[in-house]
Amino acid sequence: MPKRGSRPRKKQRKQRKRTDHDETLRAAQELCWQAVADYERGDYERAIARLREALRRRPRLWDAHFLLGACYHKLGRLEEAAWEAEAELRAHPDHVLALSLLGQVRLSQGRVSEALAALERAHQLDPGDAEIQRYLYRARIQAFEQERREVSVPAEPPAKWPSISVCMIVRDEEATLGRCLDSLRDLASQIVIVDTGSQDRTVEVARARGAEVHSFEWVGDFSAARNESLRYARGEWILWLDADDELSPQAVAQIKYVVASGWADAYTFRVISPLPDGTQDIGFHTRLFRNGLGIRFYGRIHESVYPDLVSKGIRSLDTDITVVHHGYESDPAALKRKHERNLPYLEQELERHPDNASLWCYVGLARLSLGDEVGGEEALWRVIEAQPLGLYFDQYRFWAWASLLRLYMRRGEDATVHELLEKALGEFPQHPYLVAIQGGVAVKAGDVAGGLQLLTEAHERHDAPIYGLRPNRKLLALQIAACHMMLGRSEEGEKWLEQAGEVGSAEIGAYIRWLVALCAHRRDLGAEKALEKAQQRWSRDPEMWKEVALAYEKAGWNAAAYGAWMQAIECGLPNEEAVPRMMALSANAVAVEADDGPDRLSFLVGRGMLDLQAGRYIEAAGRFAELVGVSPKDPQAYRYLAVALQKMGRVEDAIQVWQAARVMDS
Repeated sequence: MPKRGSRPRKKQRKQRKRTDHDETLRAAQELCWQAVADYERGDYERAIARLREALRRRPRLWDAHFLLGACYHKLGRLEEAAWEAEAELRAHPDHVLALSLLGQVRLSQGRVSEALAALERAHQLDPGDAEIQRYLYRARIQAFEQERREVSVPAEPPAKWPSISVCMIVRDEEATLGRCLDSLRDLASQIVIVDTGSQDRTVEVARARGAEVHSFEWVGDFSAARNESLRYARGEWILWLDADDELSPQAVAQIKYVVASGWADAYTFRVISPLPDGTQDIGFHTRLFRNGLGIRFYGRIHESVYPDLVSKGIRSLDTDITVVHHGYESDPAALKRKHERNLPYLEQELERHPDNASLWCYVGLARLSLGDEVGGEEALWRVIEAQPLGLYFDQYRFWAWASLLRLYMRRGEDATVHELLEKALGEFPQHPYLVAIQGGVAVKAGDVAGGLQLLTEAHERHDAPIYGLRPNRKLLALQIAACHMMLGRSEEGEKWLEQAGEVGSAEIGAYIRWLVALCAHRRDLGAEKALEKAQQRWSRDPEMWKEVALAYEKAGWNAAAYGAWMQAIECGLPNEEAVPRMMALSANAVAVEADDGPDRLSFLVGRGMLDLQAGRYIEAAGRFAELVGVSPKDPQAYRYLAVALQKMGRVEDAIQVWQAARVMDS
């Protein structure tokens, strides 16, 4: 039997124990709140110390292990972060934030299946959390990408193949639609065309080739129009195309093969877009998928079925089937109109998805094309600074790197170009487009031999199966030829000039700009020899002289620019293209006469051109006669004088002077 008074003492002991327990809990909780404040200030080490003390006092304290893991995550100590998240989950299995943290850490470690399991559970517990949704989508993408593999599809069509519905959306596409539909040959059992308001003969062109046409009111959403086209598809497979796409006979044969193969439920094609500068953009799009799986397009613009494939876990296979997309071969004005149309849609999408790197990439490219360098640069850096998605090939990061490099090269920011190039090659090693840039940068820095090696490597890898941008092979051959000439290897240079073959204005213009920039940057490279050779090779090409004149203007060589414009006119360039530029140069001519040297030449040419413009032909002839005296071996000086004499009515004298210039040319 207990002694008298023992029961109150026992009760007091319990009370003291409860009080001690409560005080310990409050102290531990206070340490956690202090740690949260430290975390928010970025003082993670102090937060860790407080949390360890809190856990010493209360080992199963709610949130403490999670907060400790979050601190380790910020410090990049991933294994410790994962251990603490798992410790929180052992104590509290449905702790949503700990599940999310564990998923993020495992994702960073490349342990995708573990990340996916944690994030799927977190999403079940809190389906409305935007951050969990974002990381879950990232994990699904990485799981999807891990299964990706590319196959080479035989161009051996079976005698019979499953039915295919070709689905397209169009508007005012009469110029290109016929070519696209003709390229299908006998591939499709059904052609579905959804017209969003054409004002030209698009509908007639479609119906003449057996397509069924459905009207759809444009609602400012490309996915809505695409999904409308899917509603009418009756084939076992769906192939979607743009009106400016084209399939080769080989691609048609390969498509027939894969739909009969049973390899997968969706297929990704290579989409090659020729660009105005002679380069090619090579991307990948899921263009073919089995009907009846509920696959839909997503995205107001640059719509894709990829997000739906990821969400549904549908089997997809990459192939070497190629679609040629002609949409970027347009003239600059048409491309500008396209960017002006697209930019508002892209910015609206960004309001809904502010962390979407692909949207930032498209916004950056559009802004740069429309002349907004500051806005374009800012948008592209958002792509670079975003956490990579772990894609098979992240074309958005590649485009961002390539566009930023071109921007800084145009600005002449050599140090920035070197820094960015190193980082870009770290992500995309040996990519021929980046290697070509690296070669040009090396030559500009004075390492002609090293640059030659890199340019040759890019040329050799030109036809490798790559994504991203493929450099202009003809331009590479010209640059390699120039390097050989700079190194005194004239015969080797001639061989590479021949290997370049027939070149167009895009290649000539880029080559001339490159050579003039080298001449302006460094006089010791010997680029003048290559430039002189180029002017001889294309001496009757007005576009070449136009590019020379523009490059000279940019370099500040006004007198030489005048001469190049005159040469361009002589070779057939319309006066309306050349004369305004020449007059602008004349207006900026040297205002004060100099005794001799380049300023004197520039003064005489500029003043003479101004006199010609004002109808002061005698004064102009006097200026140009003096120019002949200063530069008696310059045929261009004689041409200026001949023009002034002809304006004065002294035709015979003008002919004689002009002939003297031609003799000097020969």
